[in-house]
Amino acid sequence: MRNDLRKFLVVTLCVVLLGMTSCTGGPMALKQARIDATDSTQRAMEAYDKNSDGFIAGKELDQSPAIKSAMQRIDTNGDGQVSAEEVQGIIENWLNDVVVVMAVRCVVTLDDEPLDGATVTFDPEPFLGNVLPAATGVTNKGKATMAVPQELRQDPTLAHPNIGMYLVRISKIEGGQELIPARYNTNTTLGIEVARRAVWMPNAVKFDLTSN
Repeated sequence: MRNDLRKFLVVTLCVVLLGMTSCTGGPMALKQARIDATDSTQRAMEAYDKNSDGFIAGKELDQSPAIKSAMQRIDTNGDGQVSAEEVQGIIENWLNDVVVVMAVRCVVTLDDEPLDGATVTFDPEPFLGNVLPAATGVTNKGKATMAVPQELRQDPTLAHPNIGMYLVRISKIEGGQELIPARYNTNTTLGIEVARRAVWMPNAVKFDLTSN
């Protein structure tokens, strides 16, 4: 267990701190996803600013769990709401960063118990323009490491998710029945920002689910 954790942390540090350089010293040839910051910002505001007042705020934030998960970073003036300028600012931060992908480990509990055999999916926020690959992981004793399918990776040896914003869906199906409430999958209220300065760094992302 200690060796696995040490290996995970080493890989994470190599990806986060070295960015475009591999841990063996060779270039990775990774490029940021082709997110259009201006168009993505416009789509985000159209999708979530329901009253067209120029801000995503209040109950509107509940409809955008990925943005809500990053409020500490995205709400730069601390007014509790998100402007178009703040959305565009965080996207431009990703595009200007040397970090392209990041190792992400999740810890999932259901009613305070580790959730085993659940599929965790990071679905890219639609407003980002369908340029980020989804990532998945299956929990073992409540822990999952997120990975992008090999055919969608820039570097076949690097499975880590791209930096960006994702809707998080957690599902466990047995006997054709979904065991996890819809608010965690089909109607998810969970979201995450994958980024070097994300609020959950440097720890694993924890999702505490309840059955009621």
